[in-house]
Amino acid sequence: MKKIKVIVSALLVCLLILTGCTGPACTSEYAPAAPTAEPTAEPTPEIPTVTYTLRVIYVYDGGSMMLADQNSGDIYHNRLPDGKTYPAGTLLSVTASDYVLAIWPSQISEIYTAEPIEDGFDDRCALYLDVFEKLWSEDTALQHDIDYIGVDLSETSLTESEQLAVAWCFGGLKGKEALTGTFEELCDEGFIDRENLYWENGCLLSIHENGFLTDEEEDPDKVTFRAQKWRSGLGAIMYTDCTAERDKTGHWGEFTPGGFAIA
Repeated sequence: MKKIKVIVSALLVCLLILTGCTGPACTSEYAPAAPTAEPTAEPTPEIPTVTYTLRVIYVYDGGSMMLADQNSGDIYHNRLPDGKTYPAGTLLSVTASDYVLAIWPSQISEIYTAEPIEDGFDDRCALYLDVFEKLWSEDTALQHDIDYIGVDLSETSLTESEQLAVAWCFGGLKGKEALTGTFEELCDEGFIDRENLYWENGCLLSIHENGFLTDEEEDPDKVTFRAQKWRSGLGAIMYTDCTAERDKTGHWGEFTPGGFAIA
C-alpha cells in the first residue's frame, strides 16, 4: 500500500510539471507566460461614463478644487487630469466615471475630460467668500472659542450646491465645522438658544440679497445685499447697503458697504 501511495504522488508531480503547474496554489517563478491568443470569454464591459456640469468654487494650493454640481445639491473635492485648474467661477462640462467615492465632500473616482462652458462664468461664490472673510476680521471676539460656523445663503441667487460649497470652504479655511441653515433652522436643531438669543459655541454668517425672489427686474451685472455675523442678541455686526458689480471680464469686483451696524 505504501508503494502505491508513493507512485501515485510521483505521478501527480509529473502531471503538474507537464501541465505547467496550473493549479491554484502555483507560485513558481517558472510558471508559463500568459497566453497570447485572444480570450474566449466575453470582454469586460466598458465602465459607464457620465457628464457633470460643475462650477469651480475654490482652488486650493495643491491644485485640487471645490466643485458644485449645477444639476444636484452635490459638491466634490477633486483634481482634474494633468493637475489643470480653472479660476473660481468657471463652469465646467466634466466627463467622468459613473462612480463617486463615499467620503465628504464627495470625490469623483476618475475624471477623463473637463472643458469650460462658454458664457458660463460667474464668480459670485468667490465674492461672498470675500464678504465672509471681511466680516470675520471685524469684532473677532464674536468668534472666540467657537466650534461651529453657521452659514445662511438661502436668500441669495446661489444654487443649493453653491451654498453648501461656500459654507464647506469657509469652515475648512477657519478650521471649524460648517453648518448650513437659517437662524430658525439652527434653533430648531438645538444649536442656537432661541429663548436667550445666544449661540454658545458658534456664530452665524448670512447674506441677504436685496430684491431676492421679488418681481423687481434686477441688473445682472450688479448685486446689492446686506451681510451679518451673529453670535447673540447683543453680539452682532452687519454691513448694510452693500453693492458689487461685474467688470468687463465678467468677474465680480470688490463689494462696497454702504453702512455698518453693531450690537
